Amino acid sequence: EIVSQIIKFLFRIRYWLIVLPVIAALLTTYYTKNLQRTYNVSTTIYTGIASGYDILSTEGGRLDWSAVNNSIDNLVNIIKARETLRNVSIRLYAQSMIYGDSTKDNLYIQAKNYRHLLRITPKEVKKLIDKSSIDNTIQKLLEYEKADSKNFVYGLFNWFHPHYSYTALSTIGVKRLSNSDMIEITYSNNDPGIAYQTLVLLNREFISQYQDLRYGQTNNVIAYFRDE
Repeated sequence: EIVSQIIKFLFRIRYWLIVLPVIAALLTTYYTKNLQRTYNVSTTIYTGIASGYDILSTEGGRLDWSAVNNSIDNLVNIIKARETLRNVSIRLYAQSMIYGDSTKDNLYIQAKNYRHLLRITPKEVKKLIDKSSIDNTIQKLLEYEKADSKNFVYGLFNWFHPHYSYTALSTIGVKRLSNSDMIEITYSNNDPGIAYQTLVLLNREFISQYQDLRYGQTNNVIAYFRDE
């Protein structure tokens, strides 16, 4: 009897059971259509600091864990350093201006973000963009930049742009995976192309910085003897 009454009740309101979920879905779609999406990217780097082969490996030498931890901390600090992120910022901006497309998204930047970037970029800065050379473009941008609140290139990194500023790039996460040689770098942004390219450029930049820091003196000595 109870089951029969429930079935009859559901049959009487059958149209509401269809209409109400549809209305709820439409309202949800309408009110969330302008919400920003967030895209998460990550990369894992093998440093080789703890398990790398060296001359002591064949002589029974013990690994100095204090030195290993210090080396990895230095590496993390290089990745998070303001100078590293500044170099990433200027190259990322140059890439966006050179490879961006106002009609379709690509691997570098979404079309809507590229259109916005074109709107906010002053005419004199646009003239610095060399579509045939990213290095030439970066050189021109660095020459144009000066520590002035009205300088567009200076402001990109030092103020609050969602893609190129220190505020945005400083949210990059860097952590060592347990006690391993692996470092994980993570980043979230509202543009999938920019998020991906940020980590690609960061990988290249911090490797260059680390090599200069660790091997710079040795390279200078080698260069001296080669010259001699």
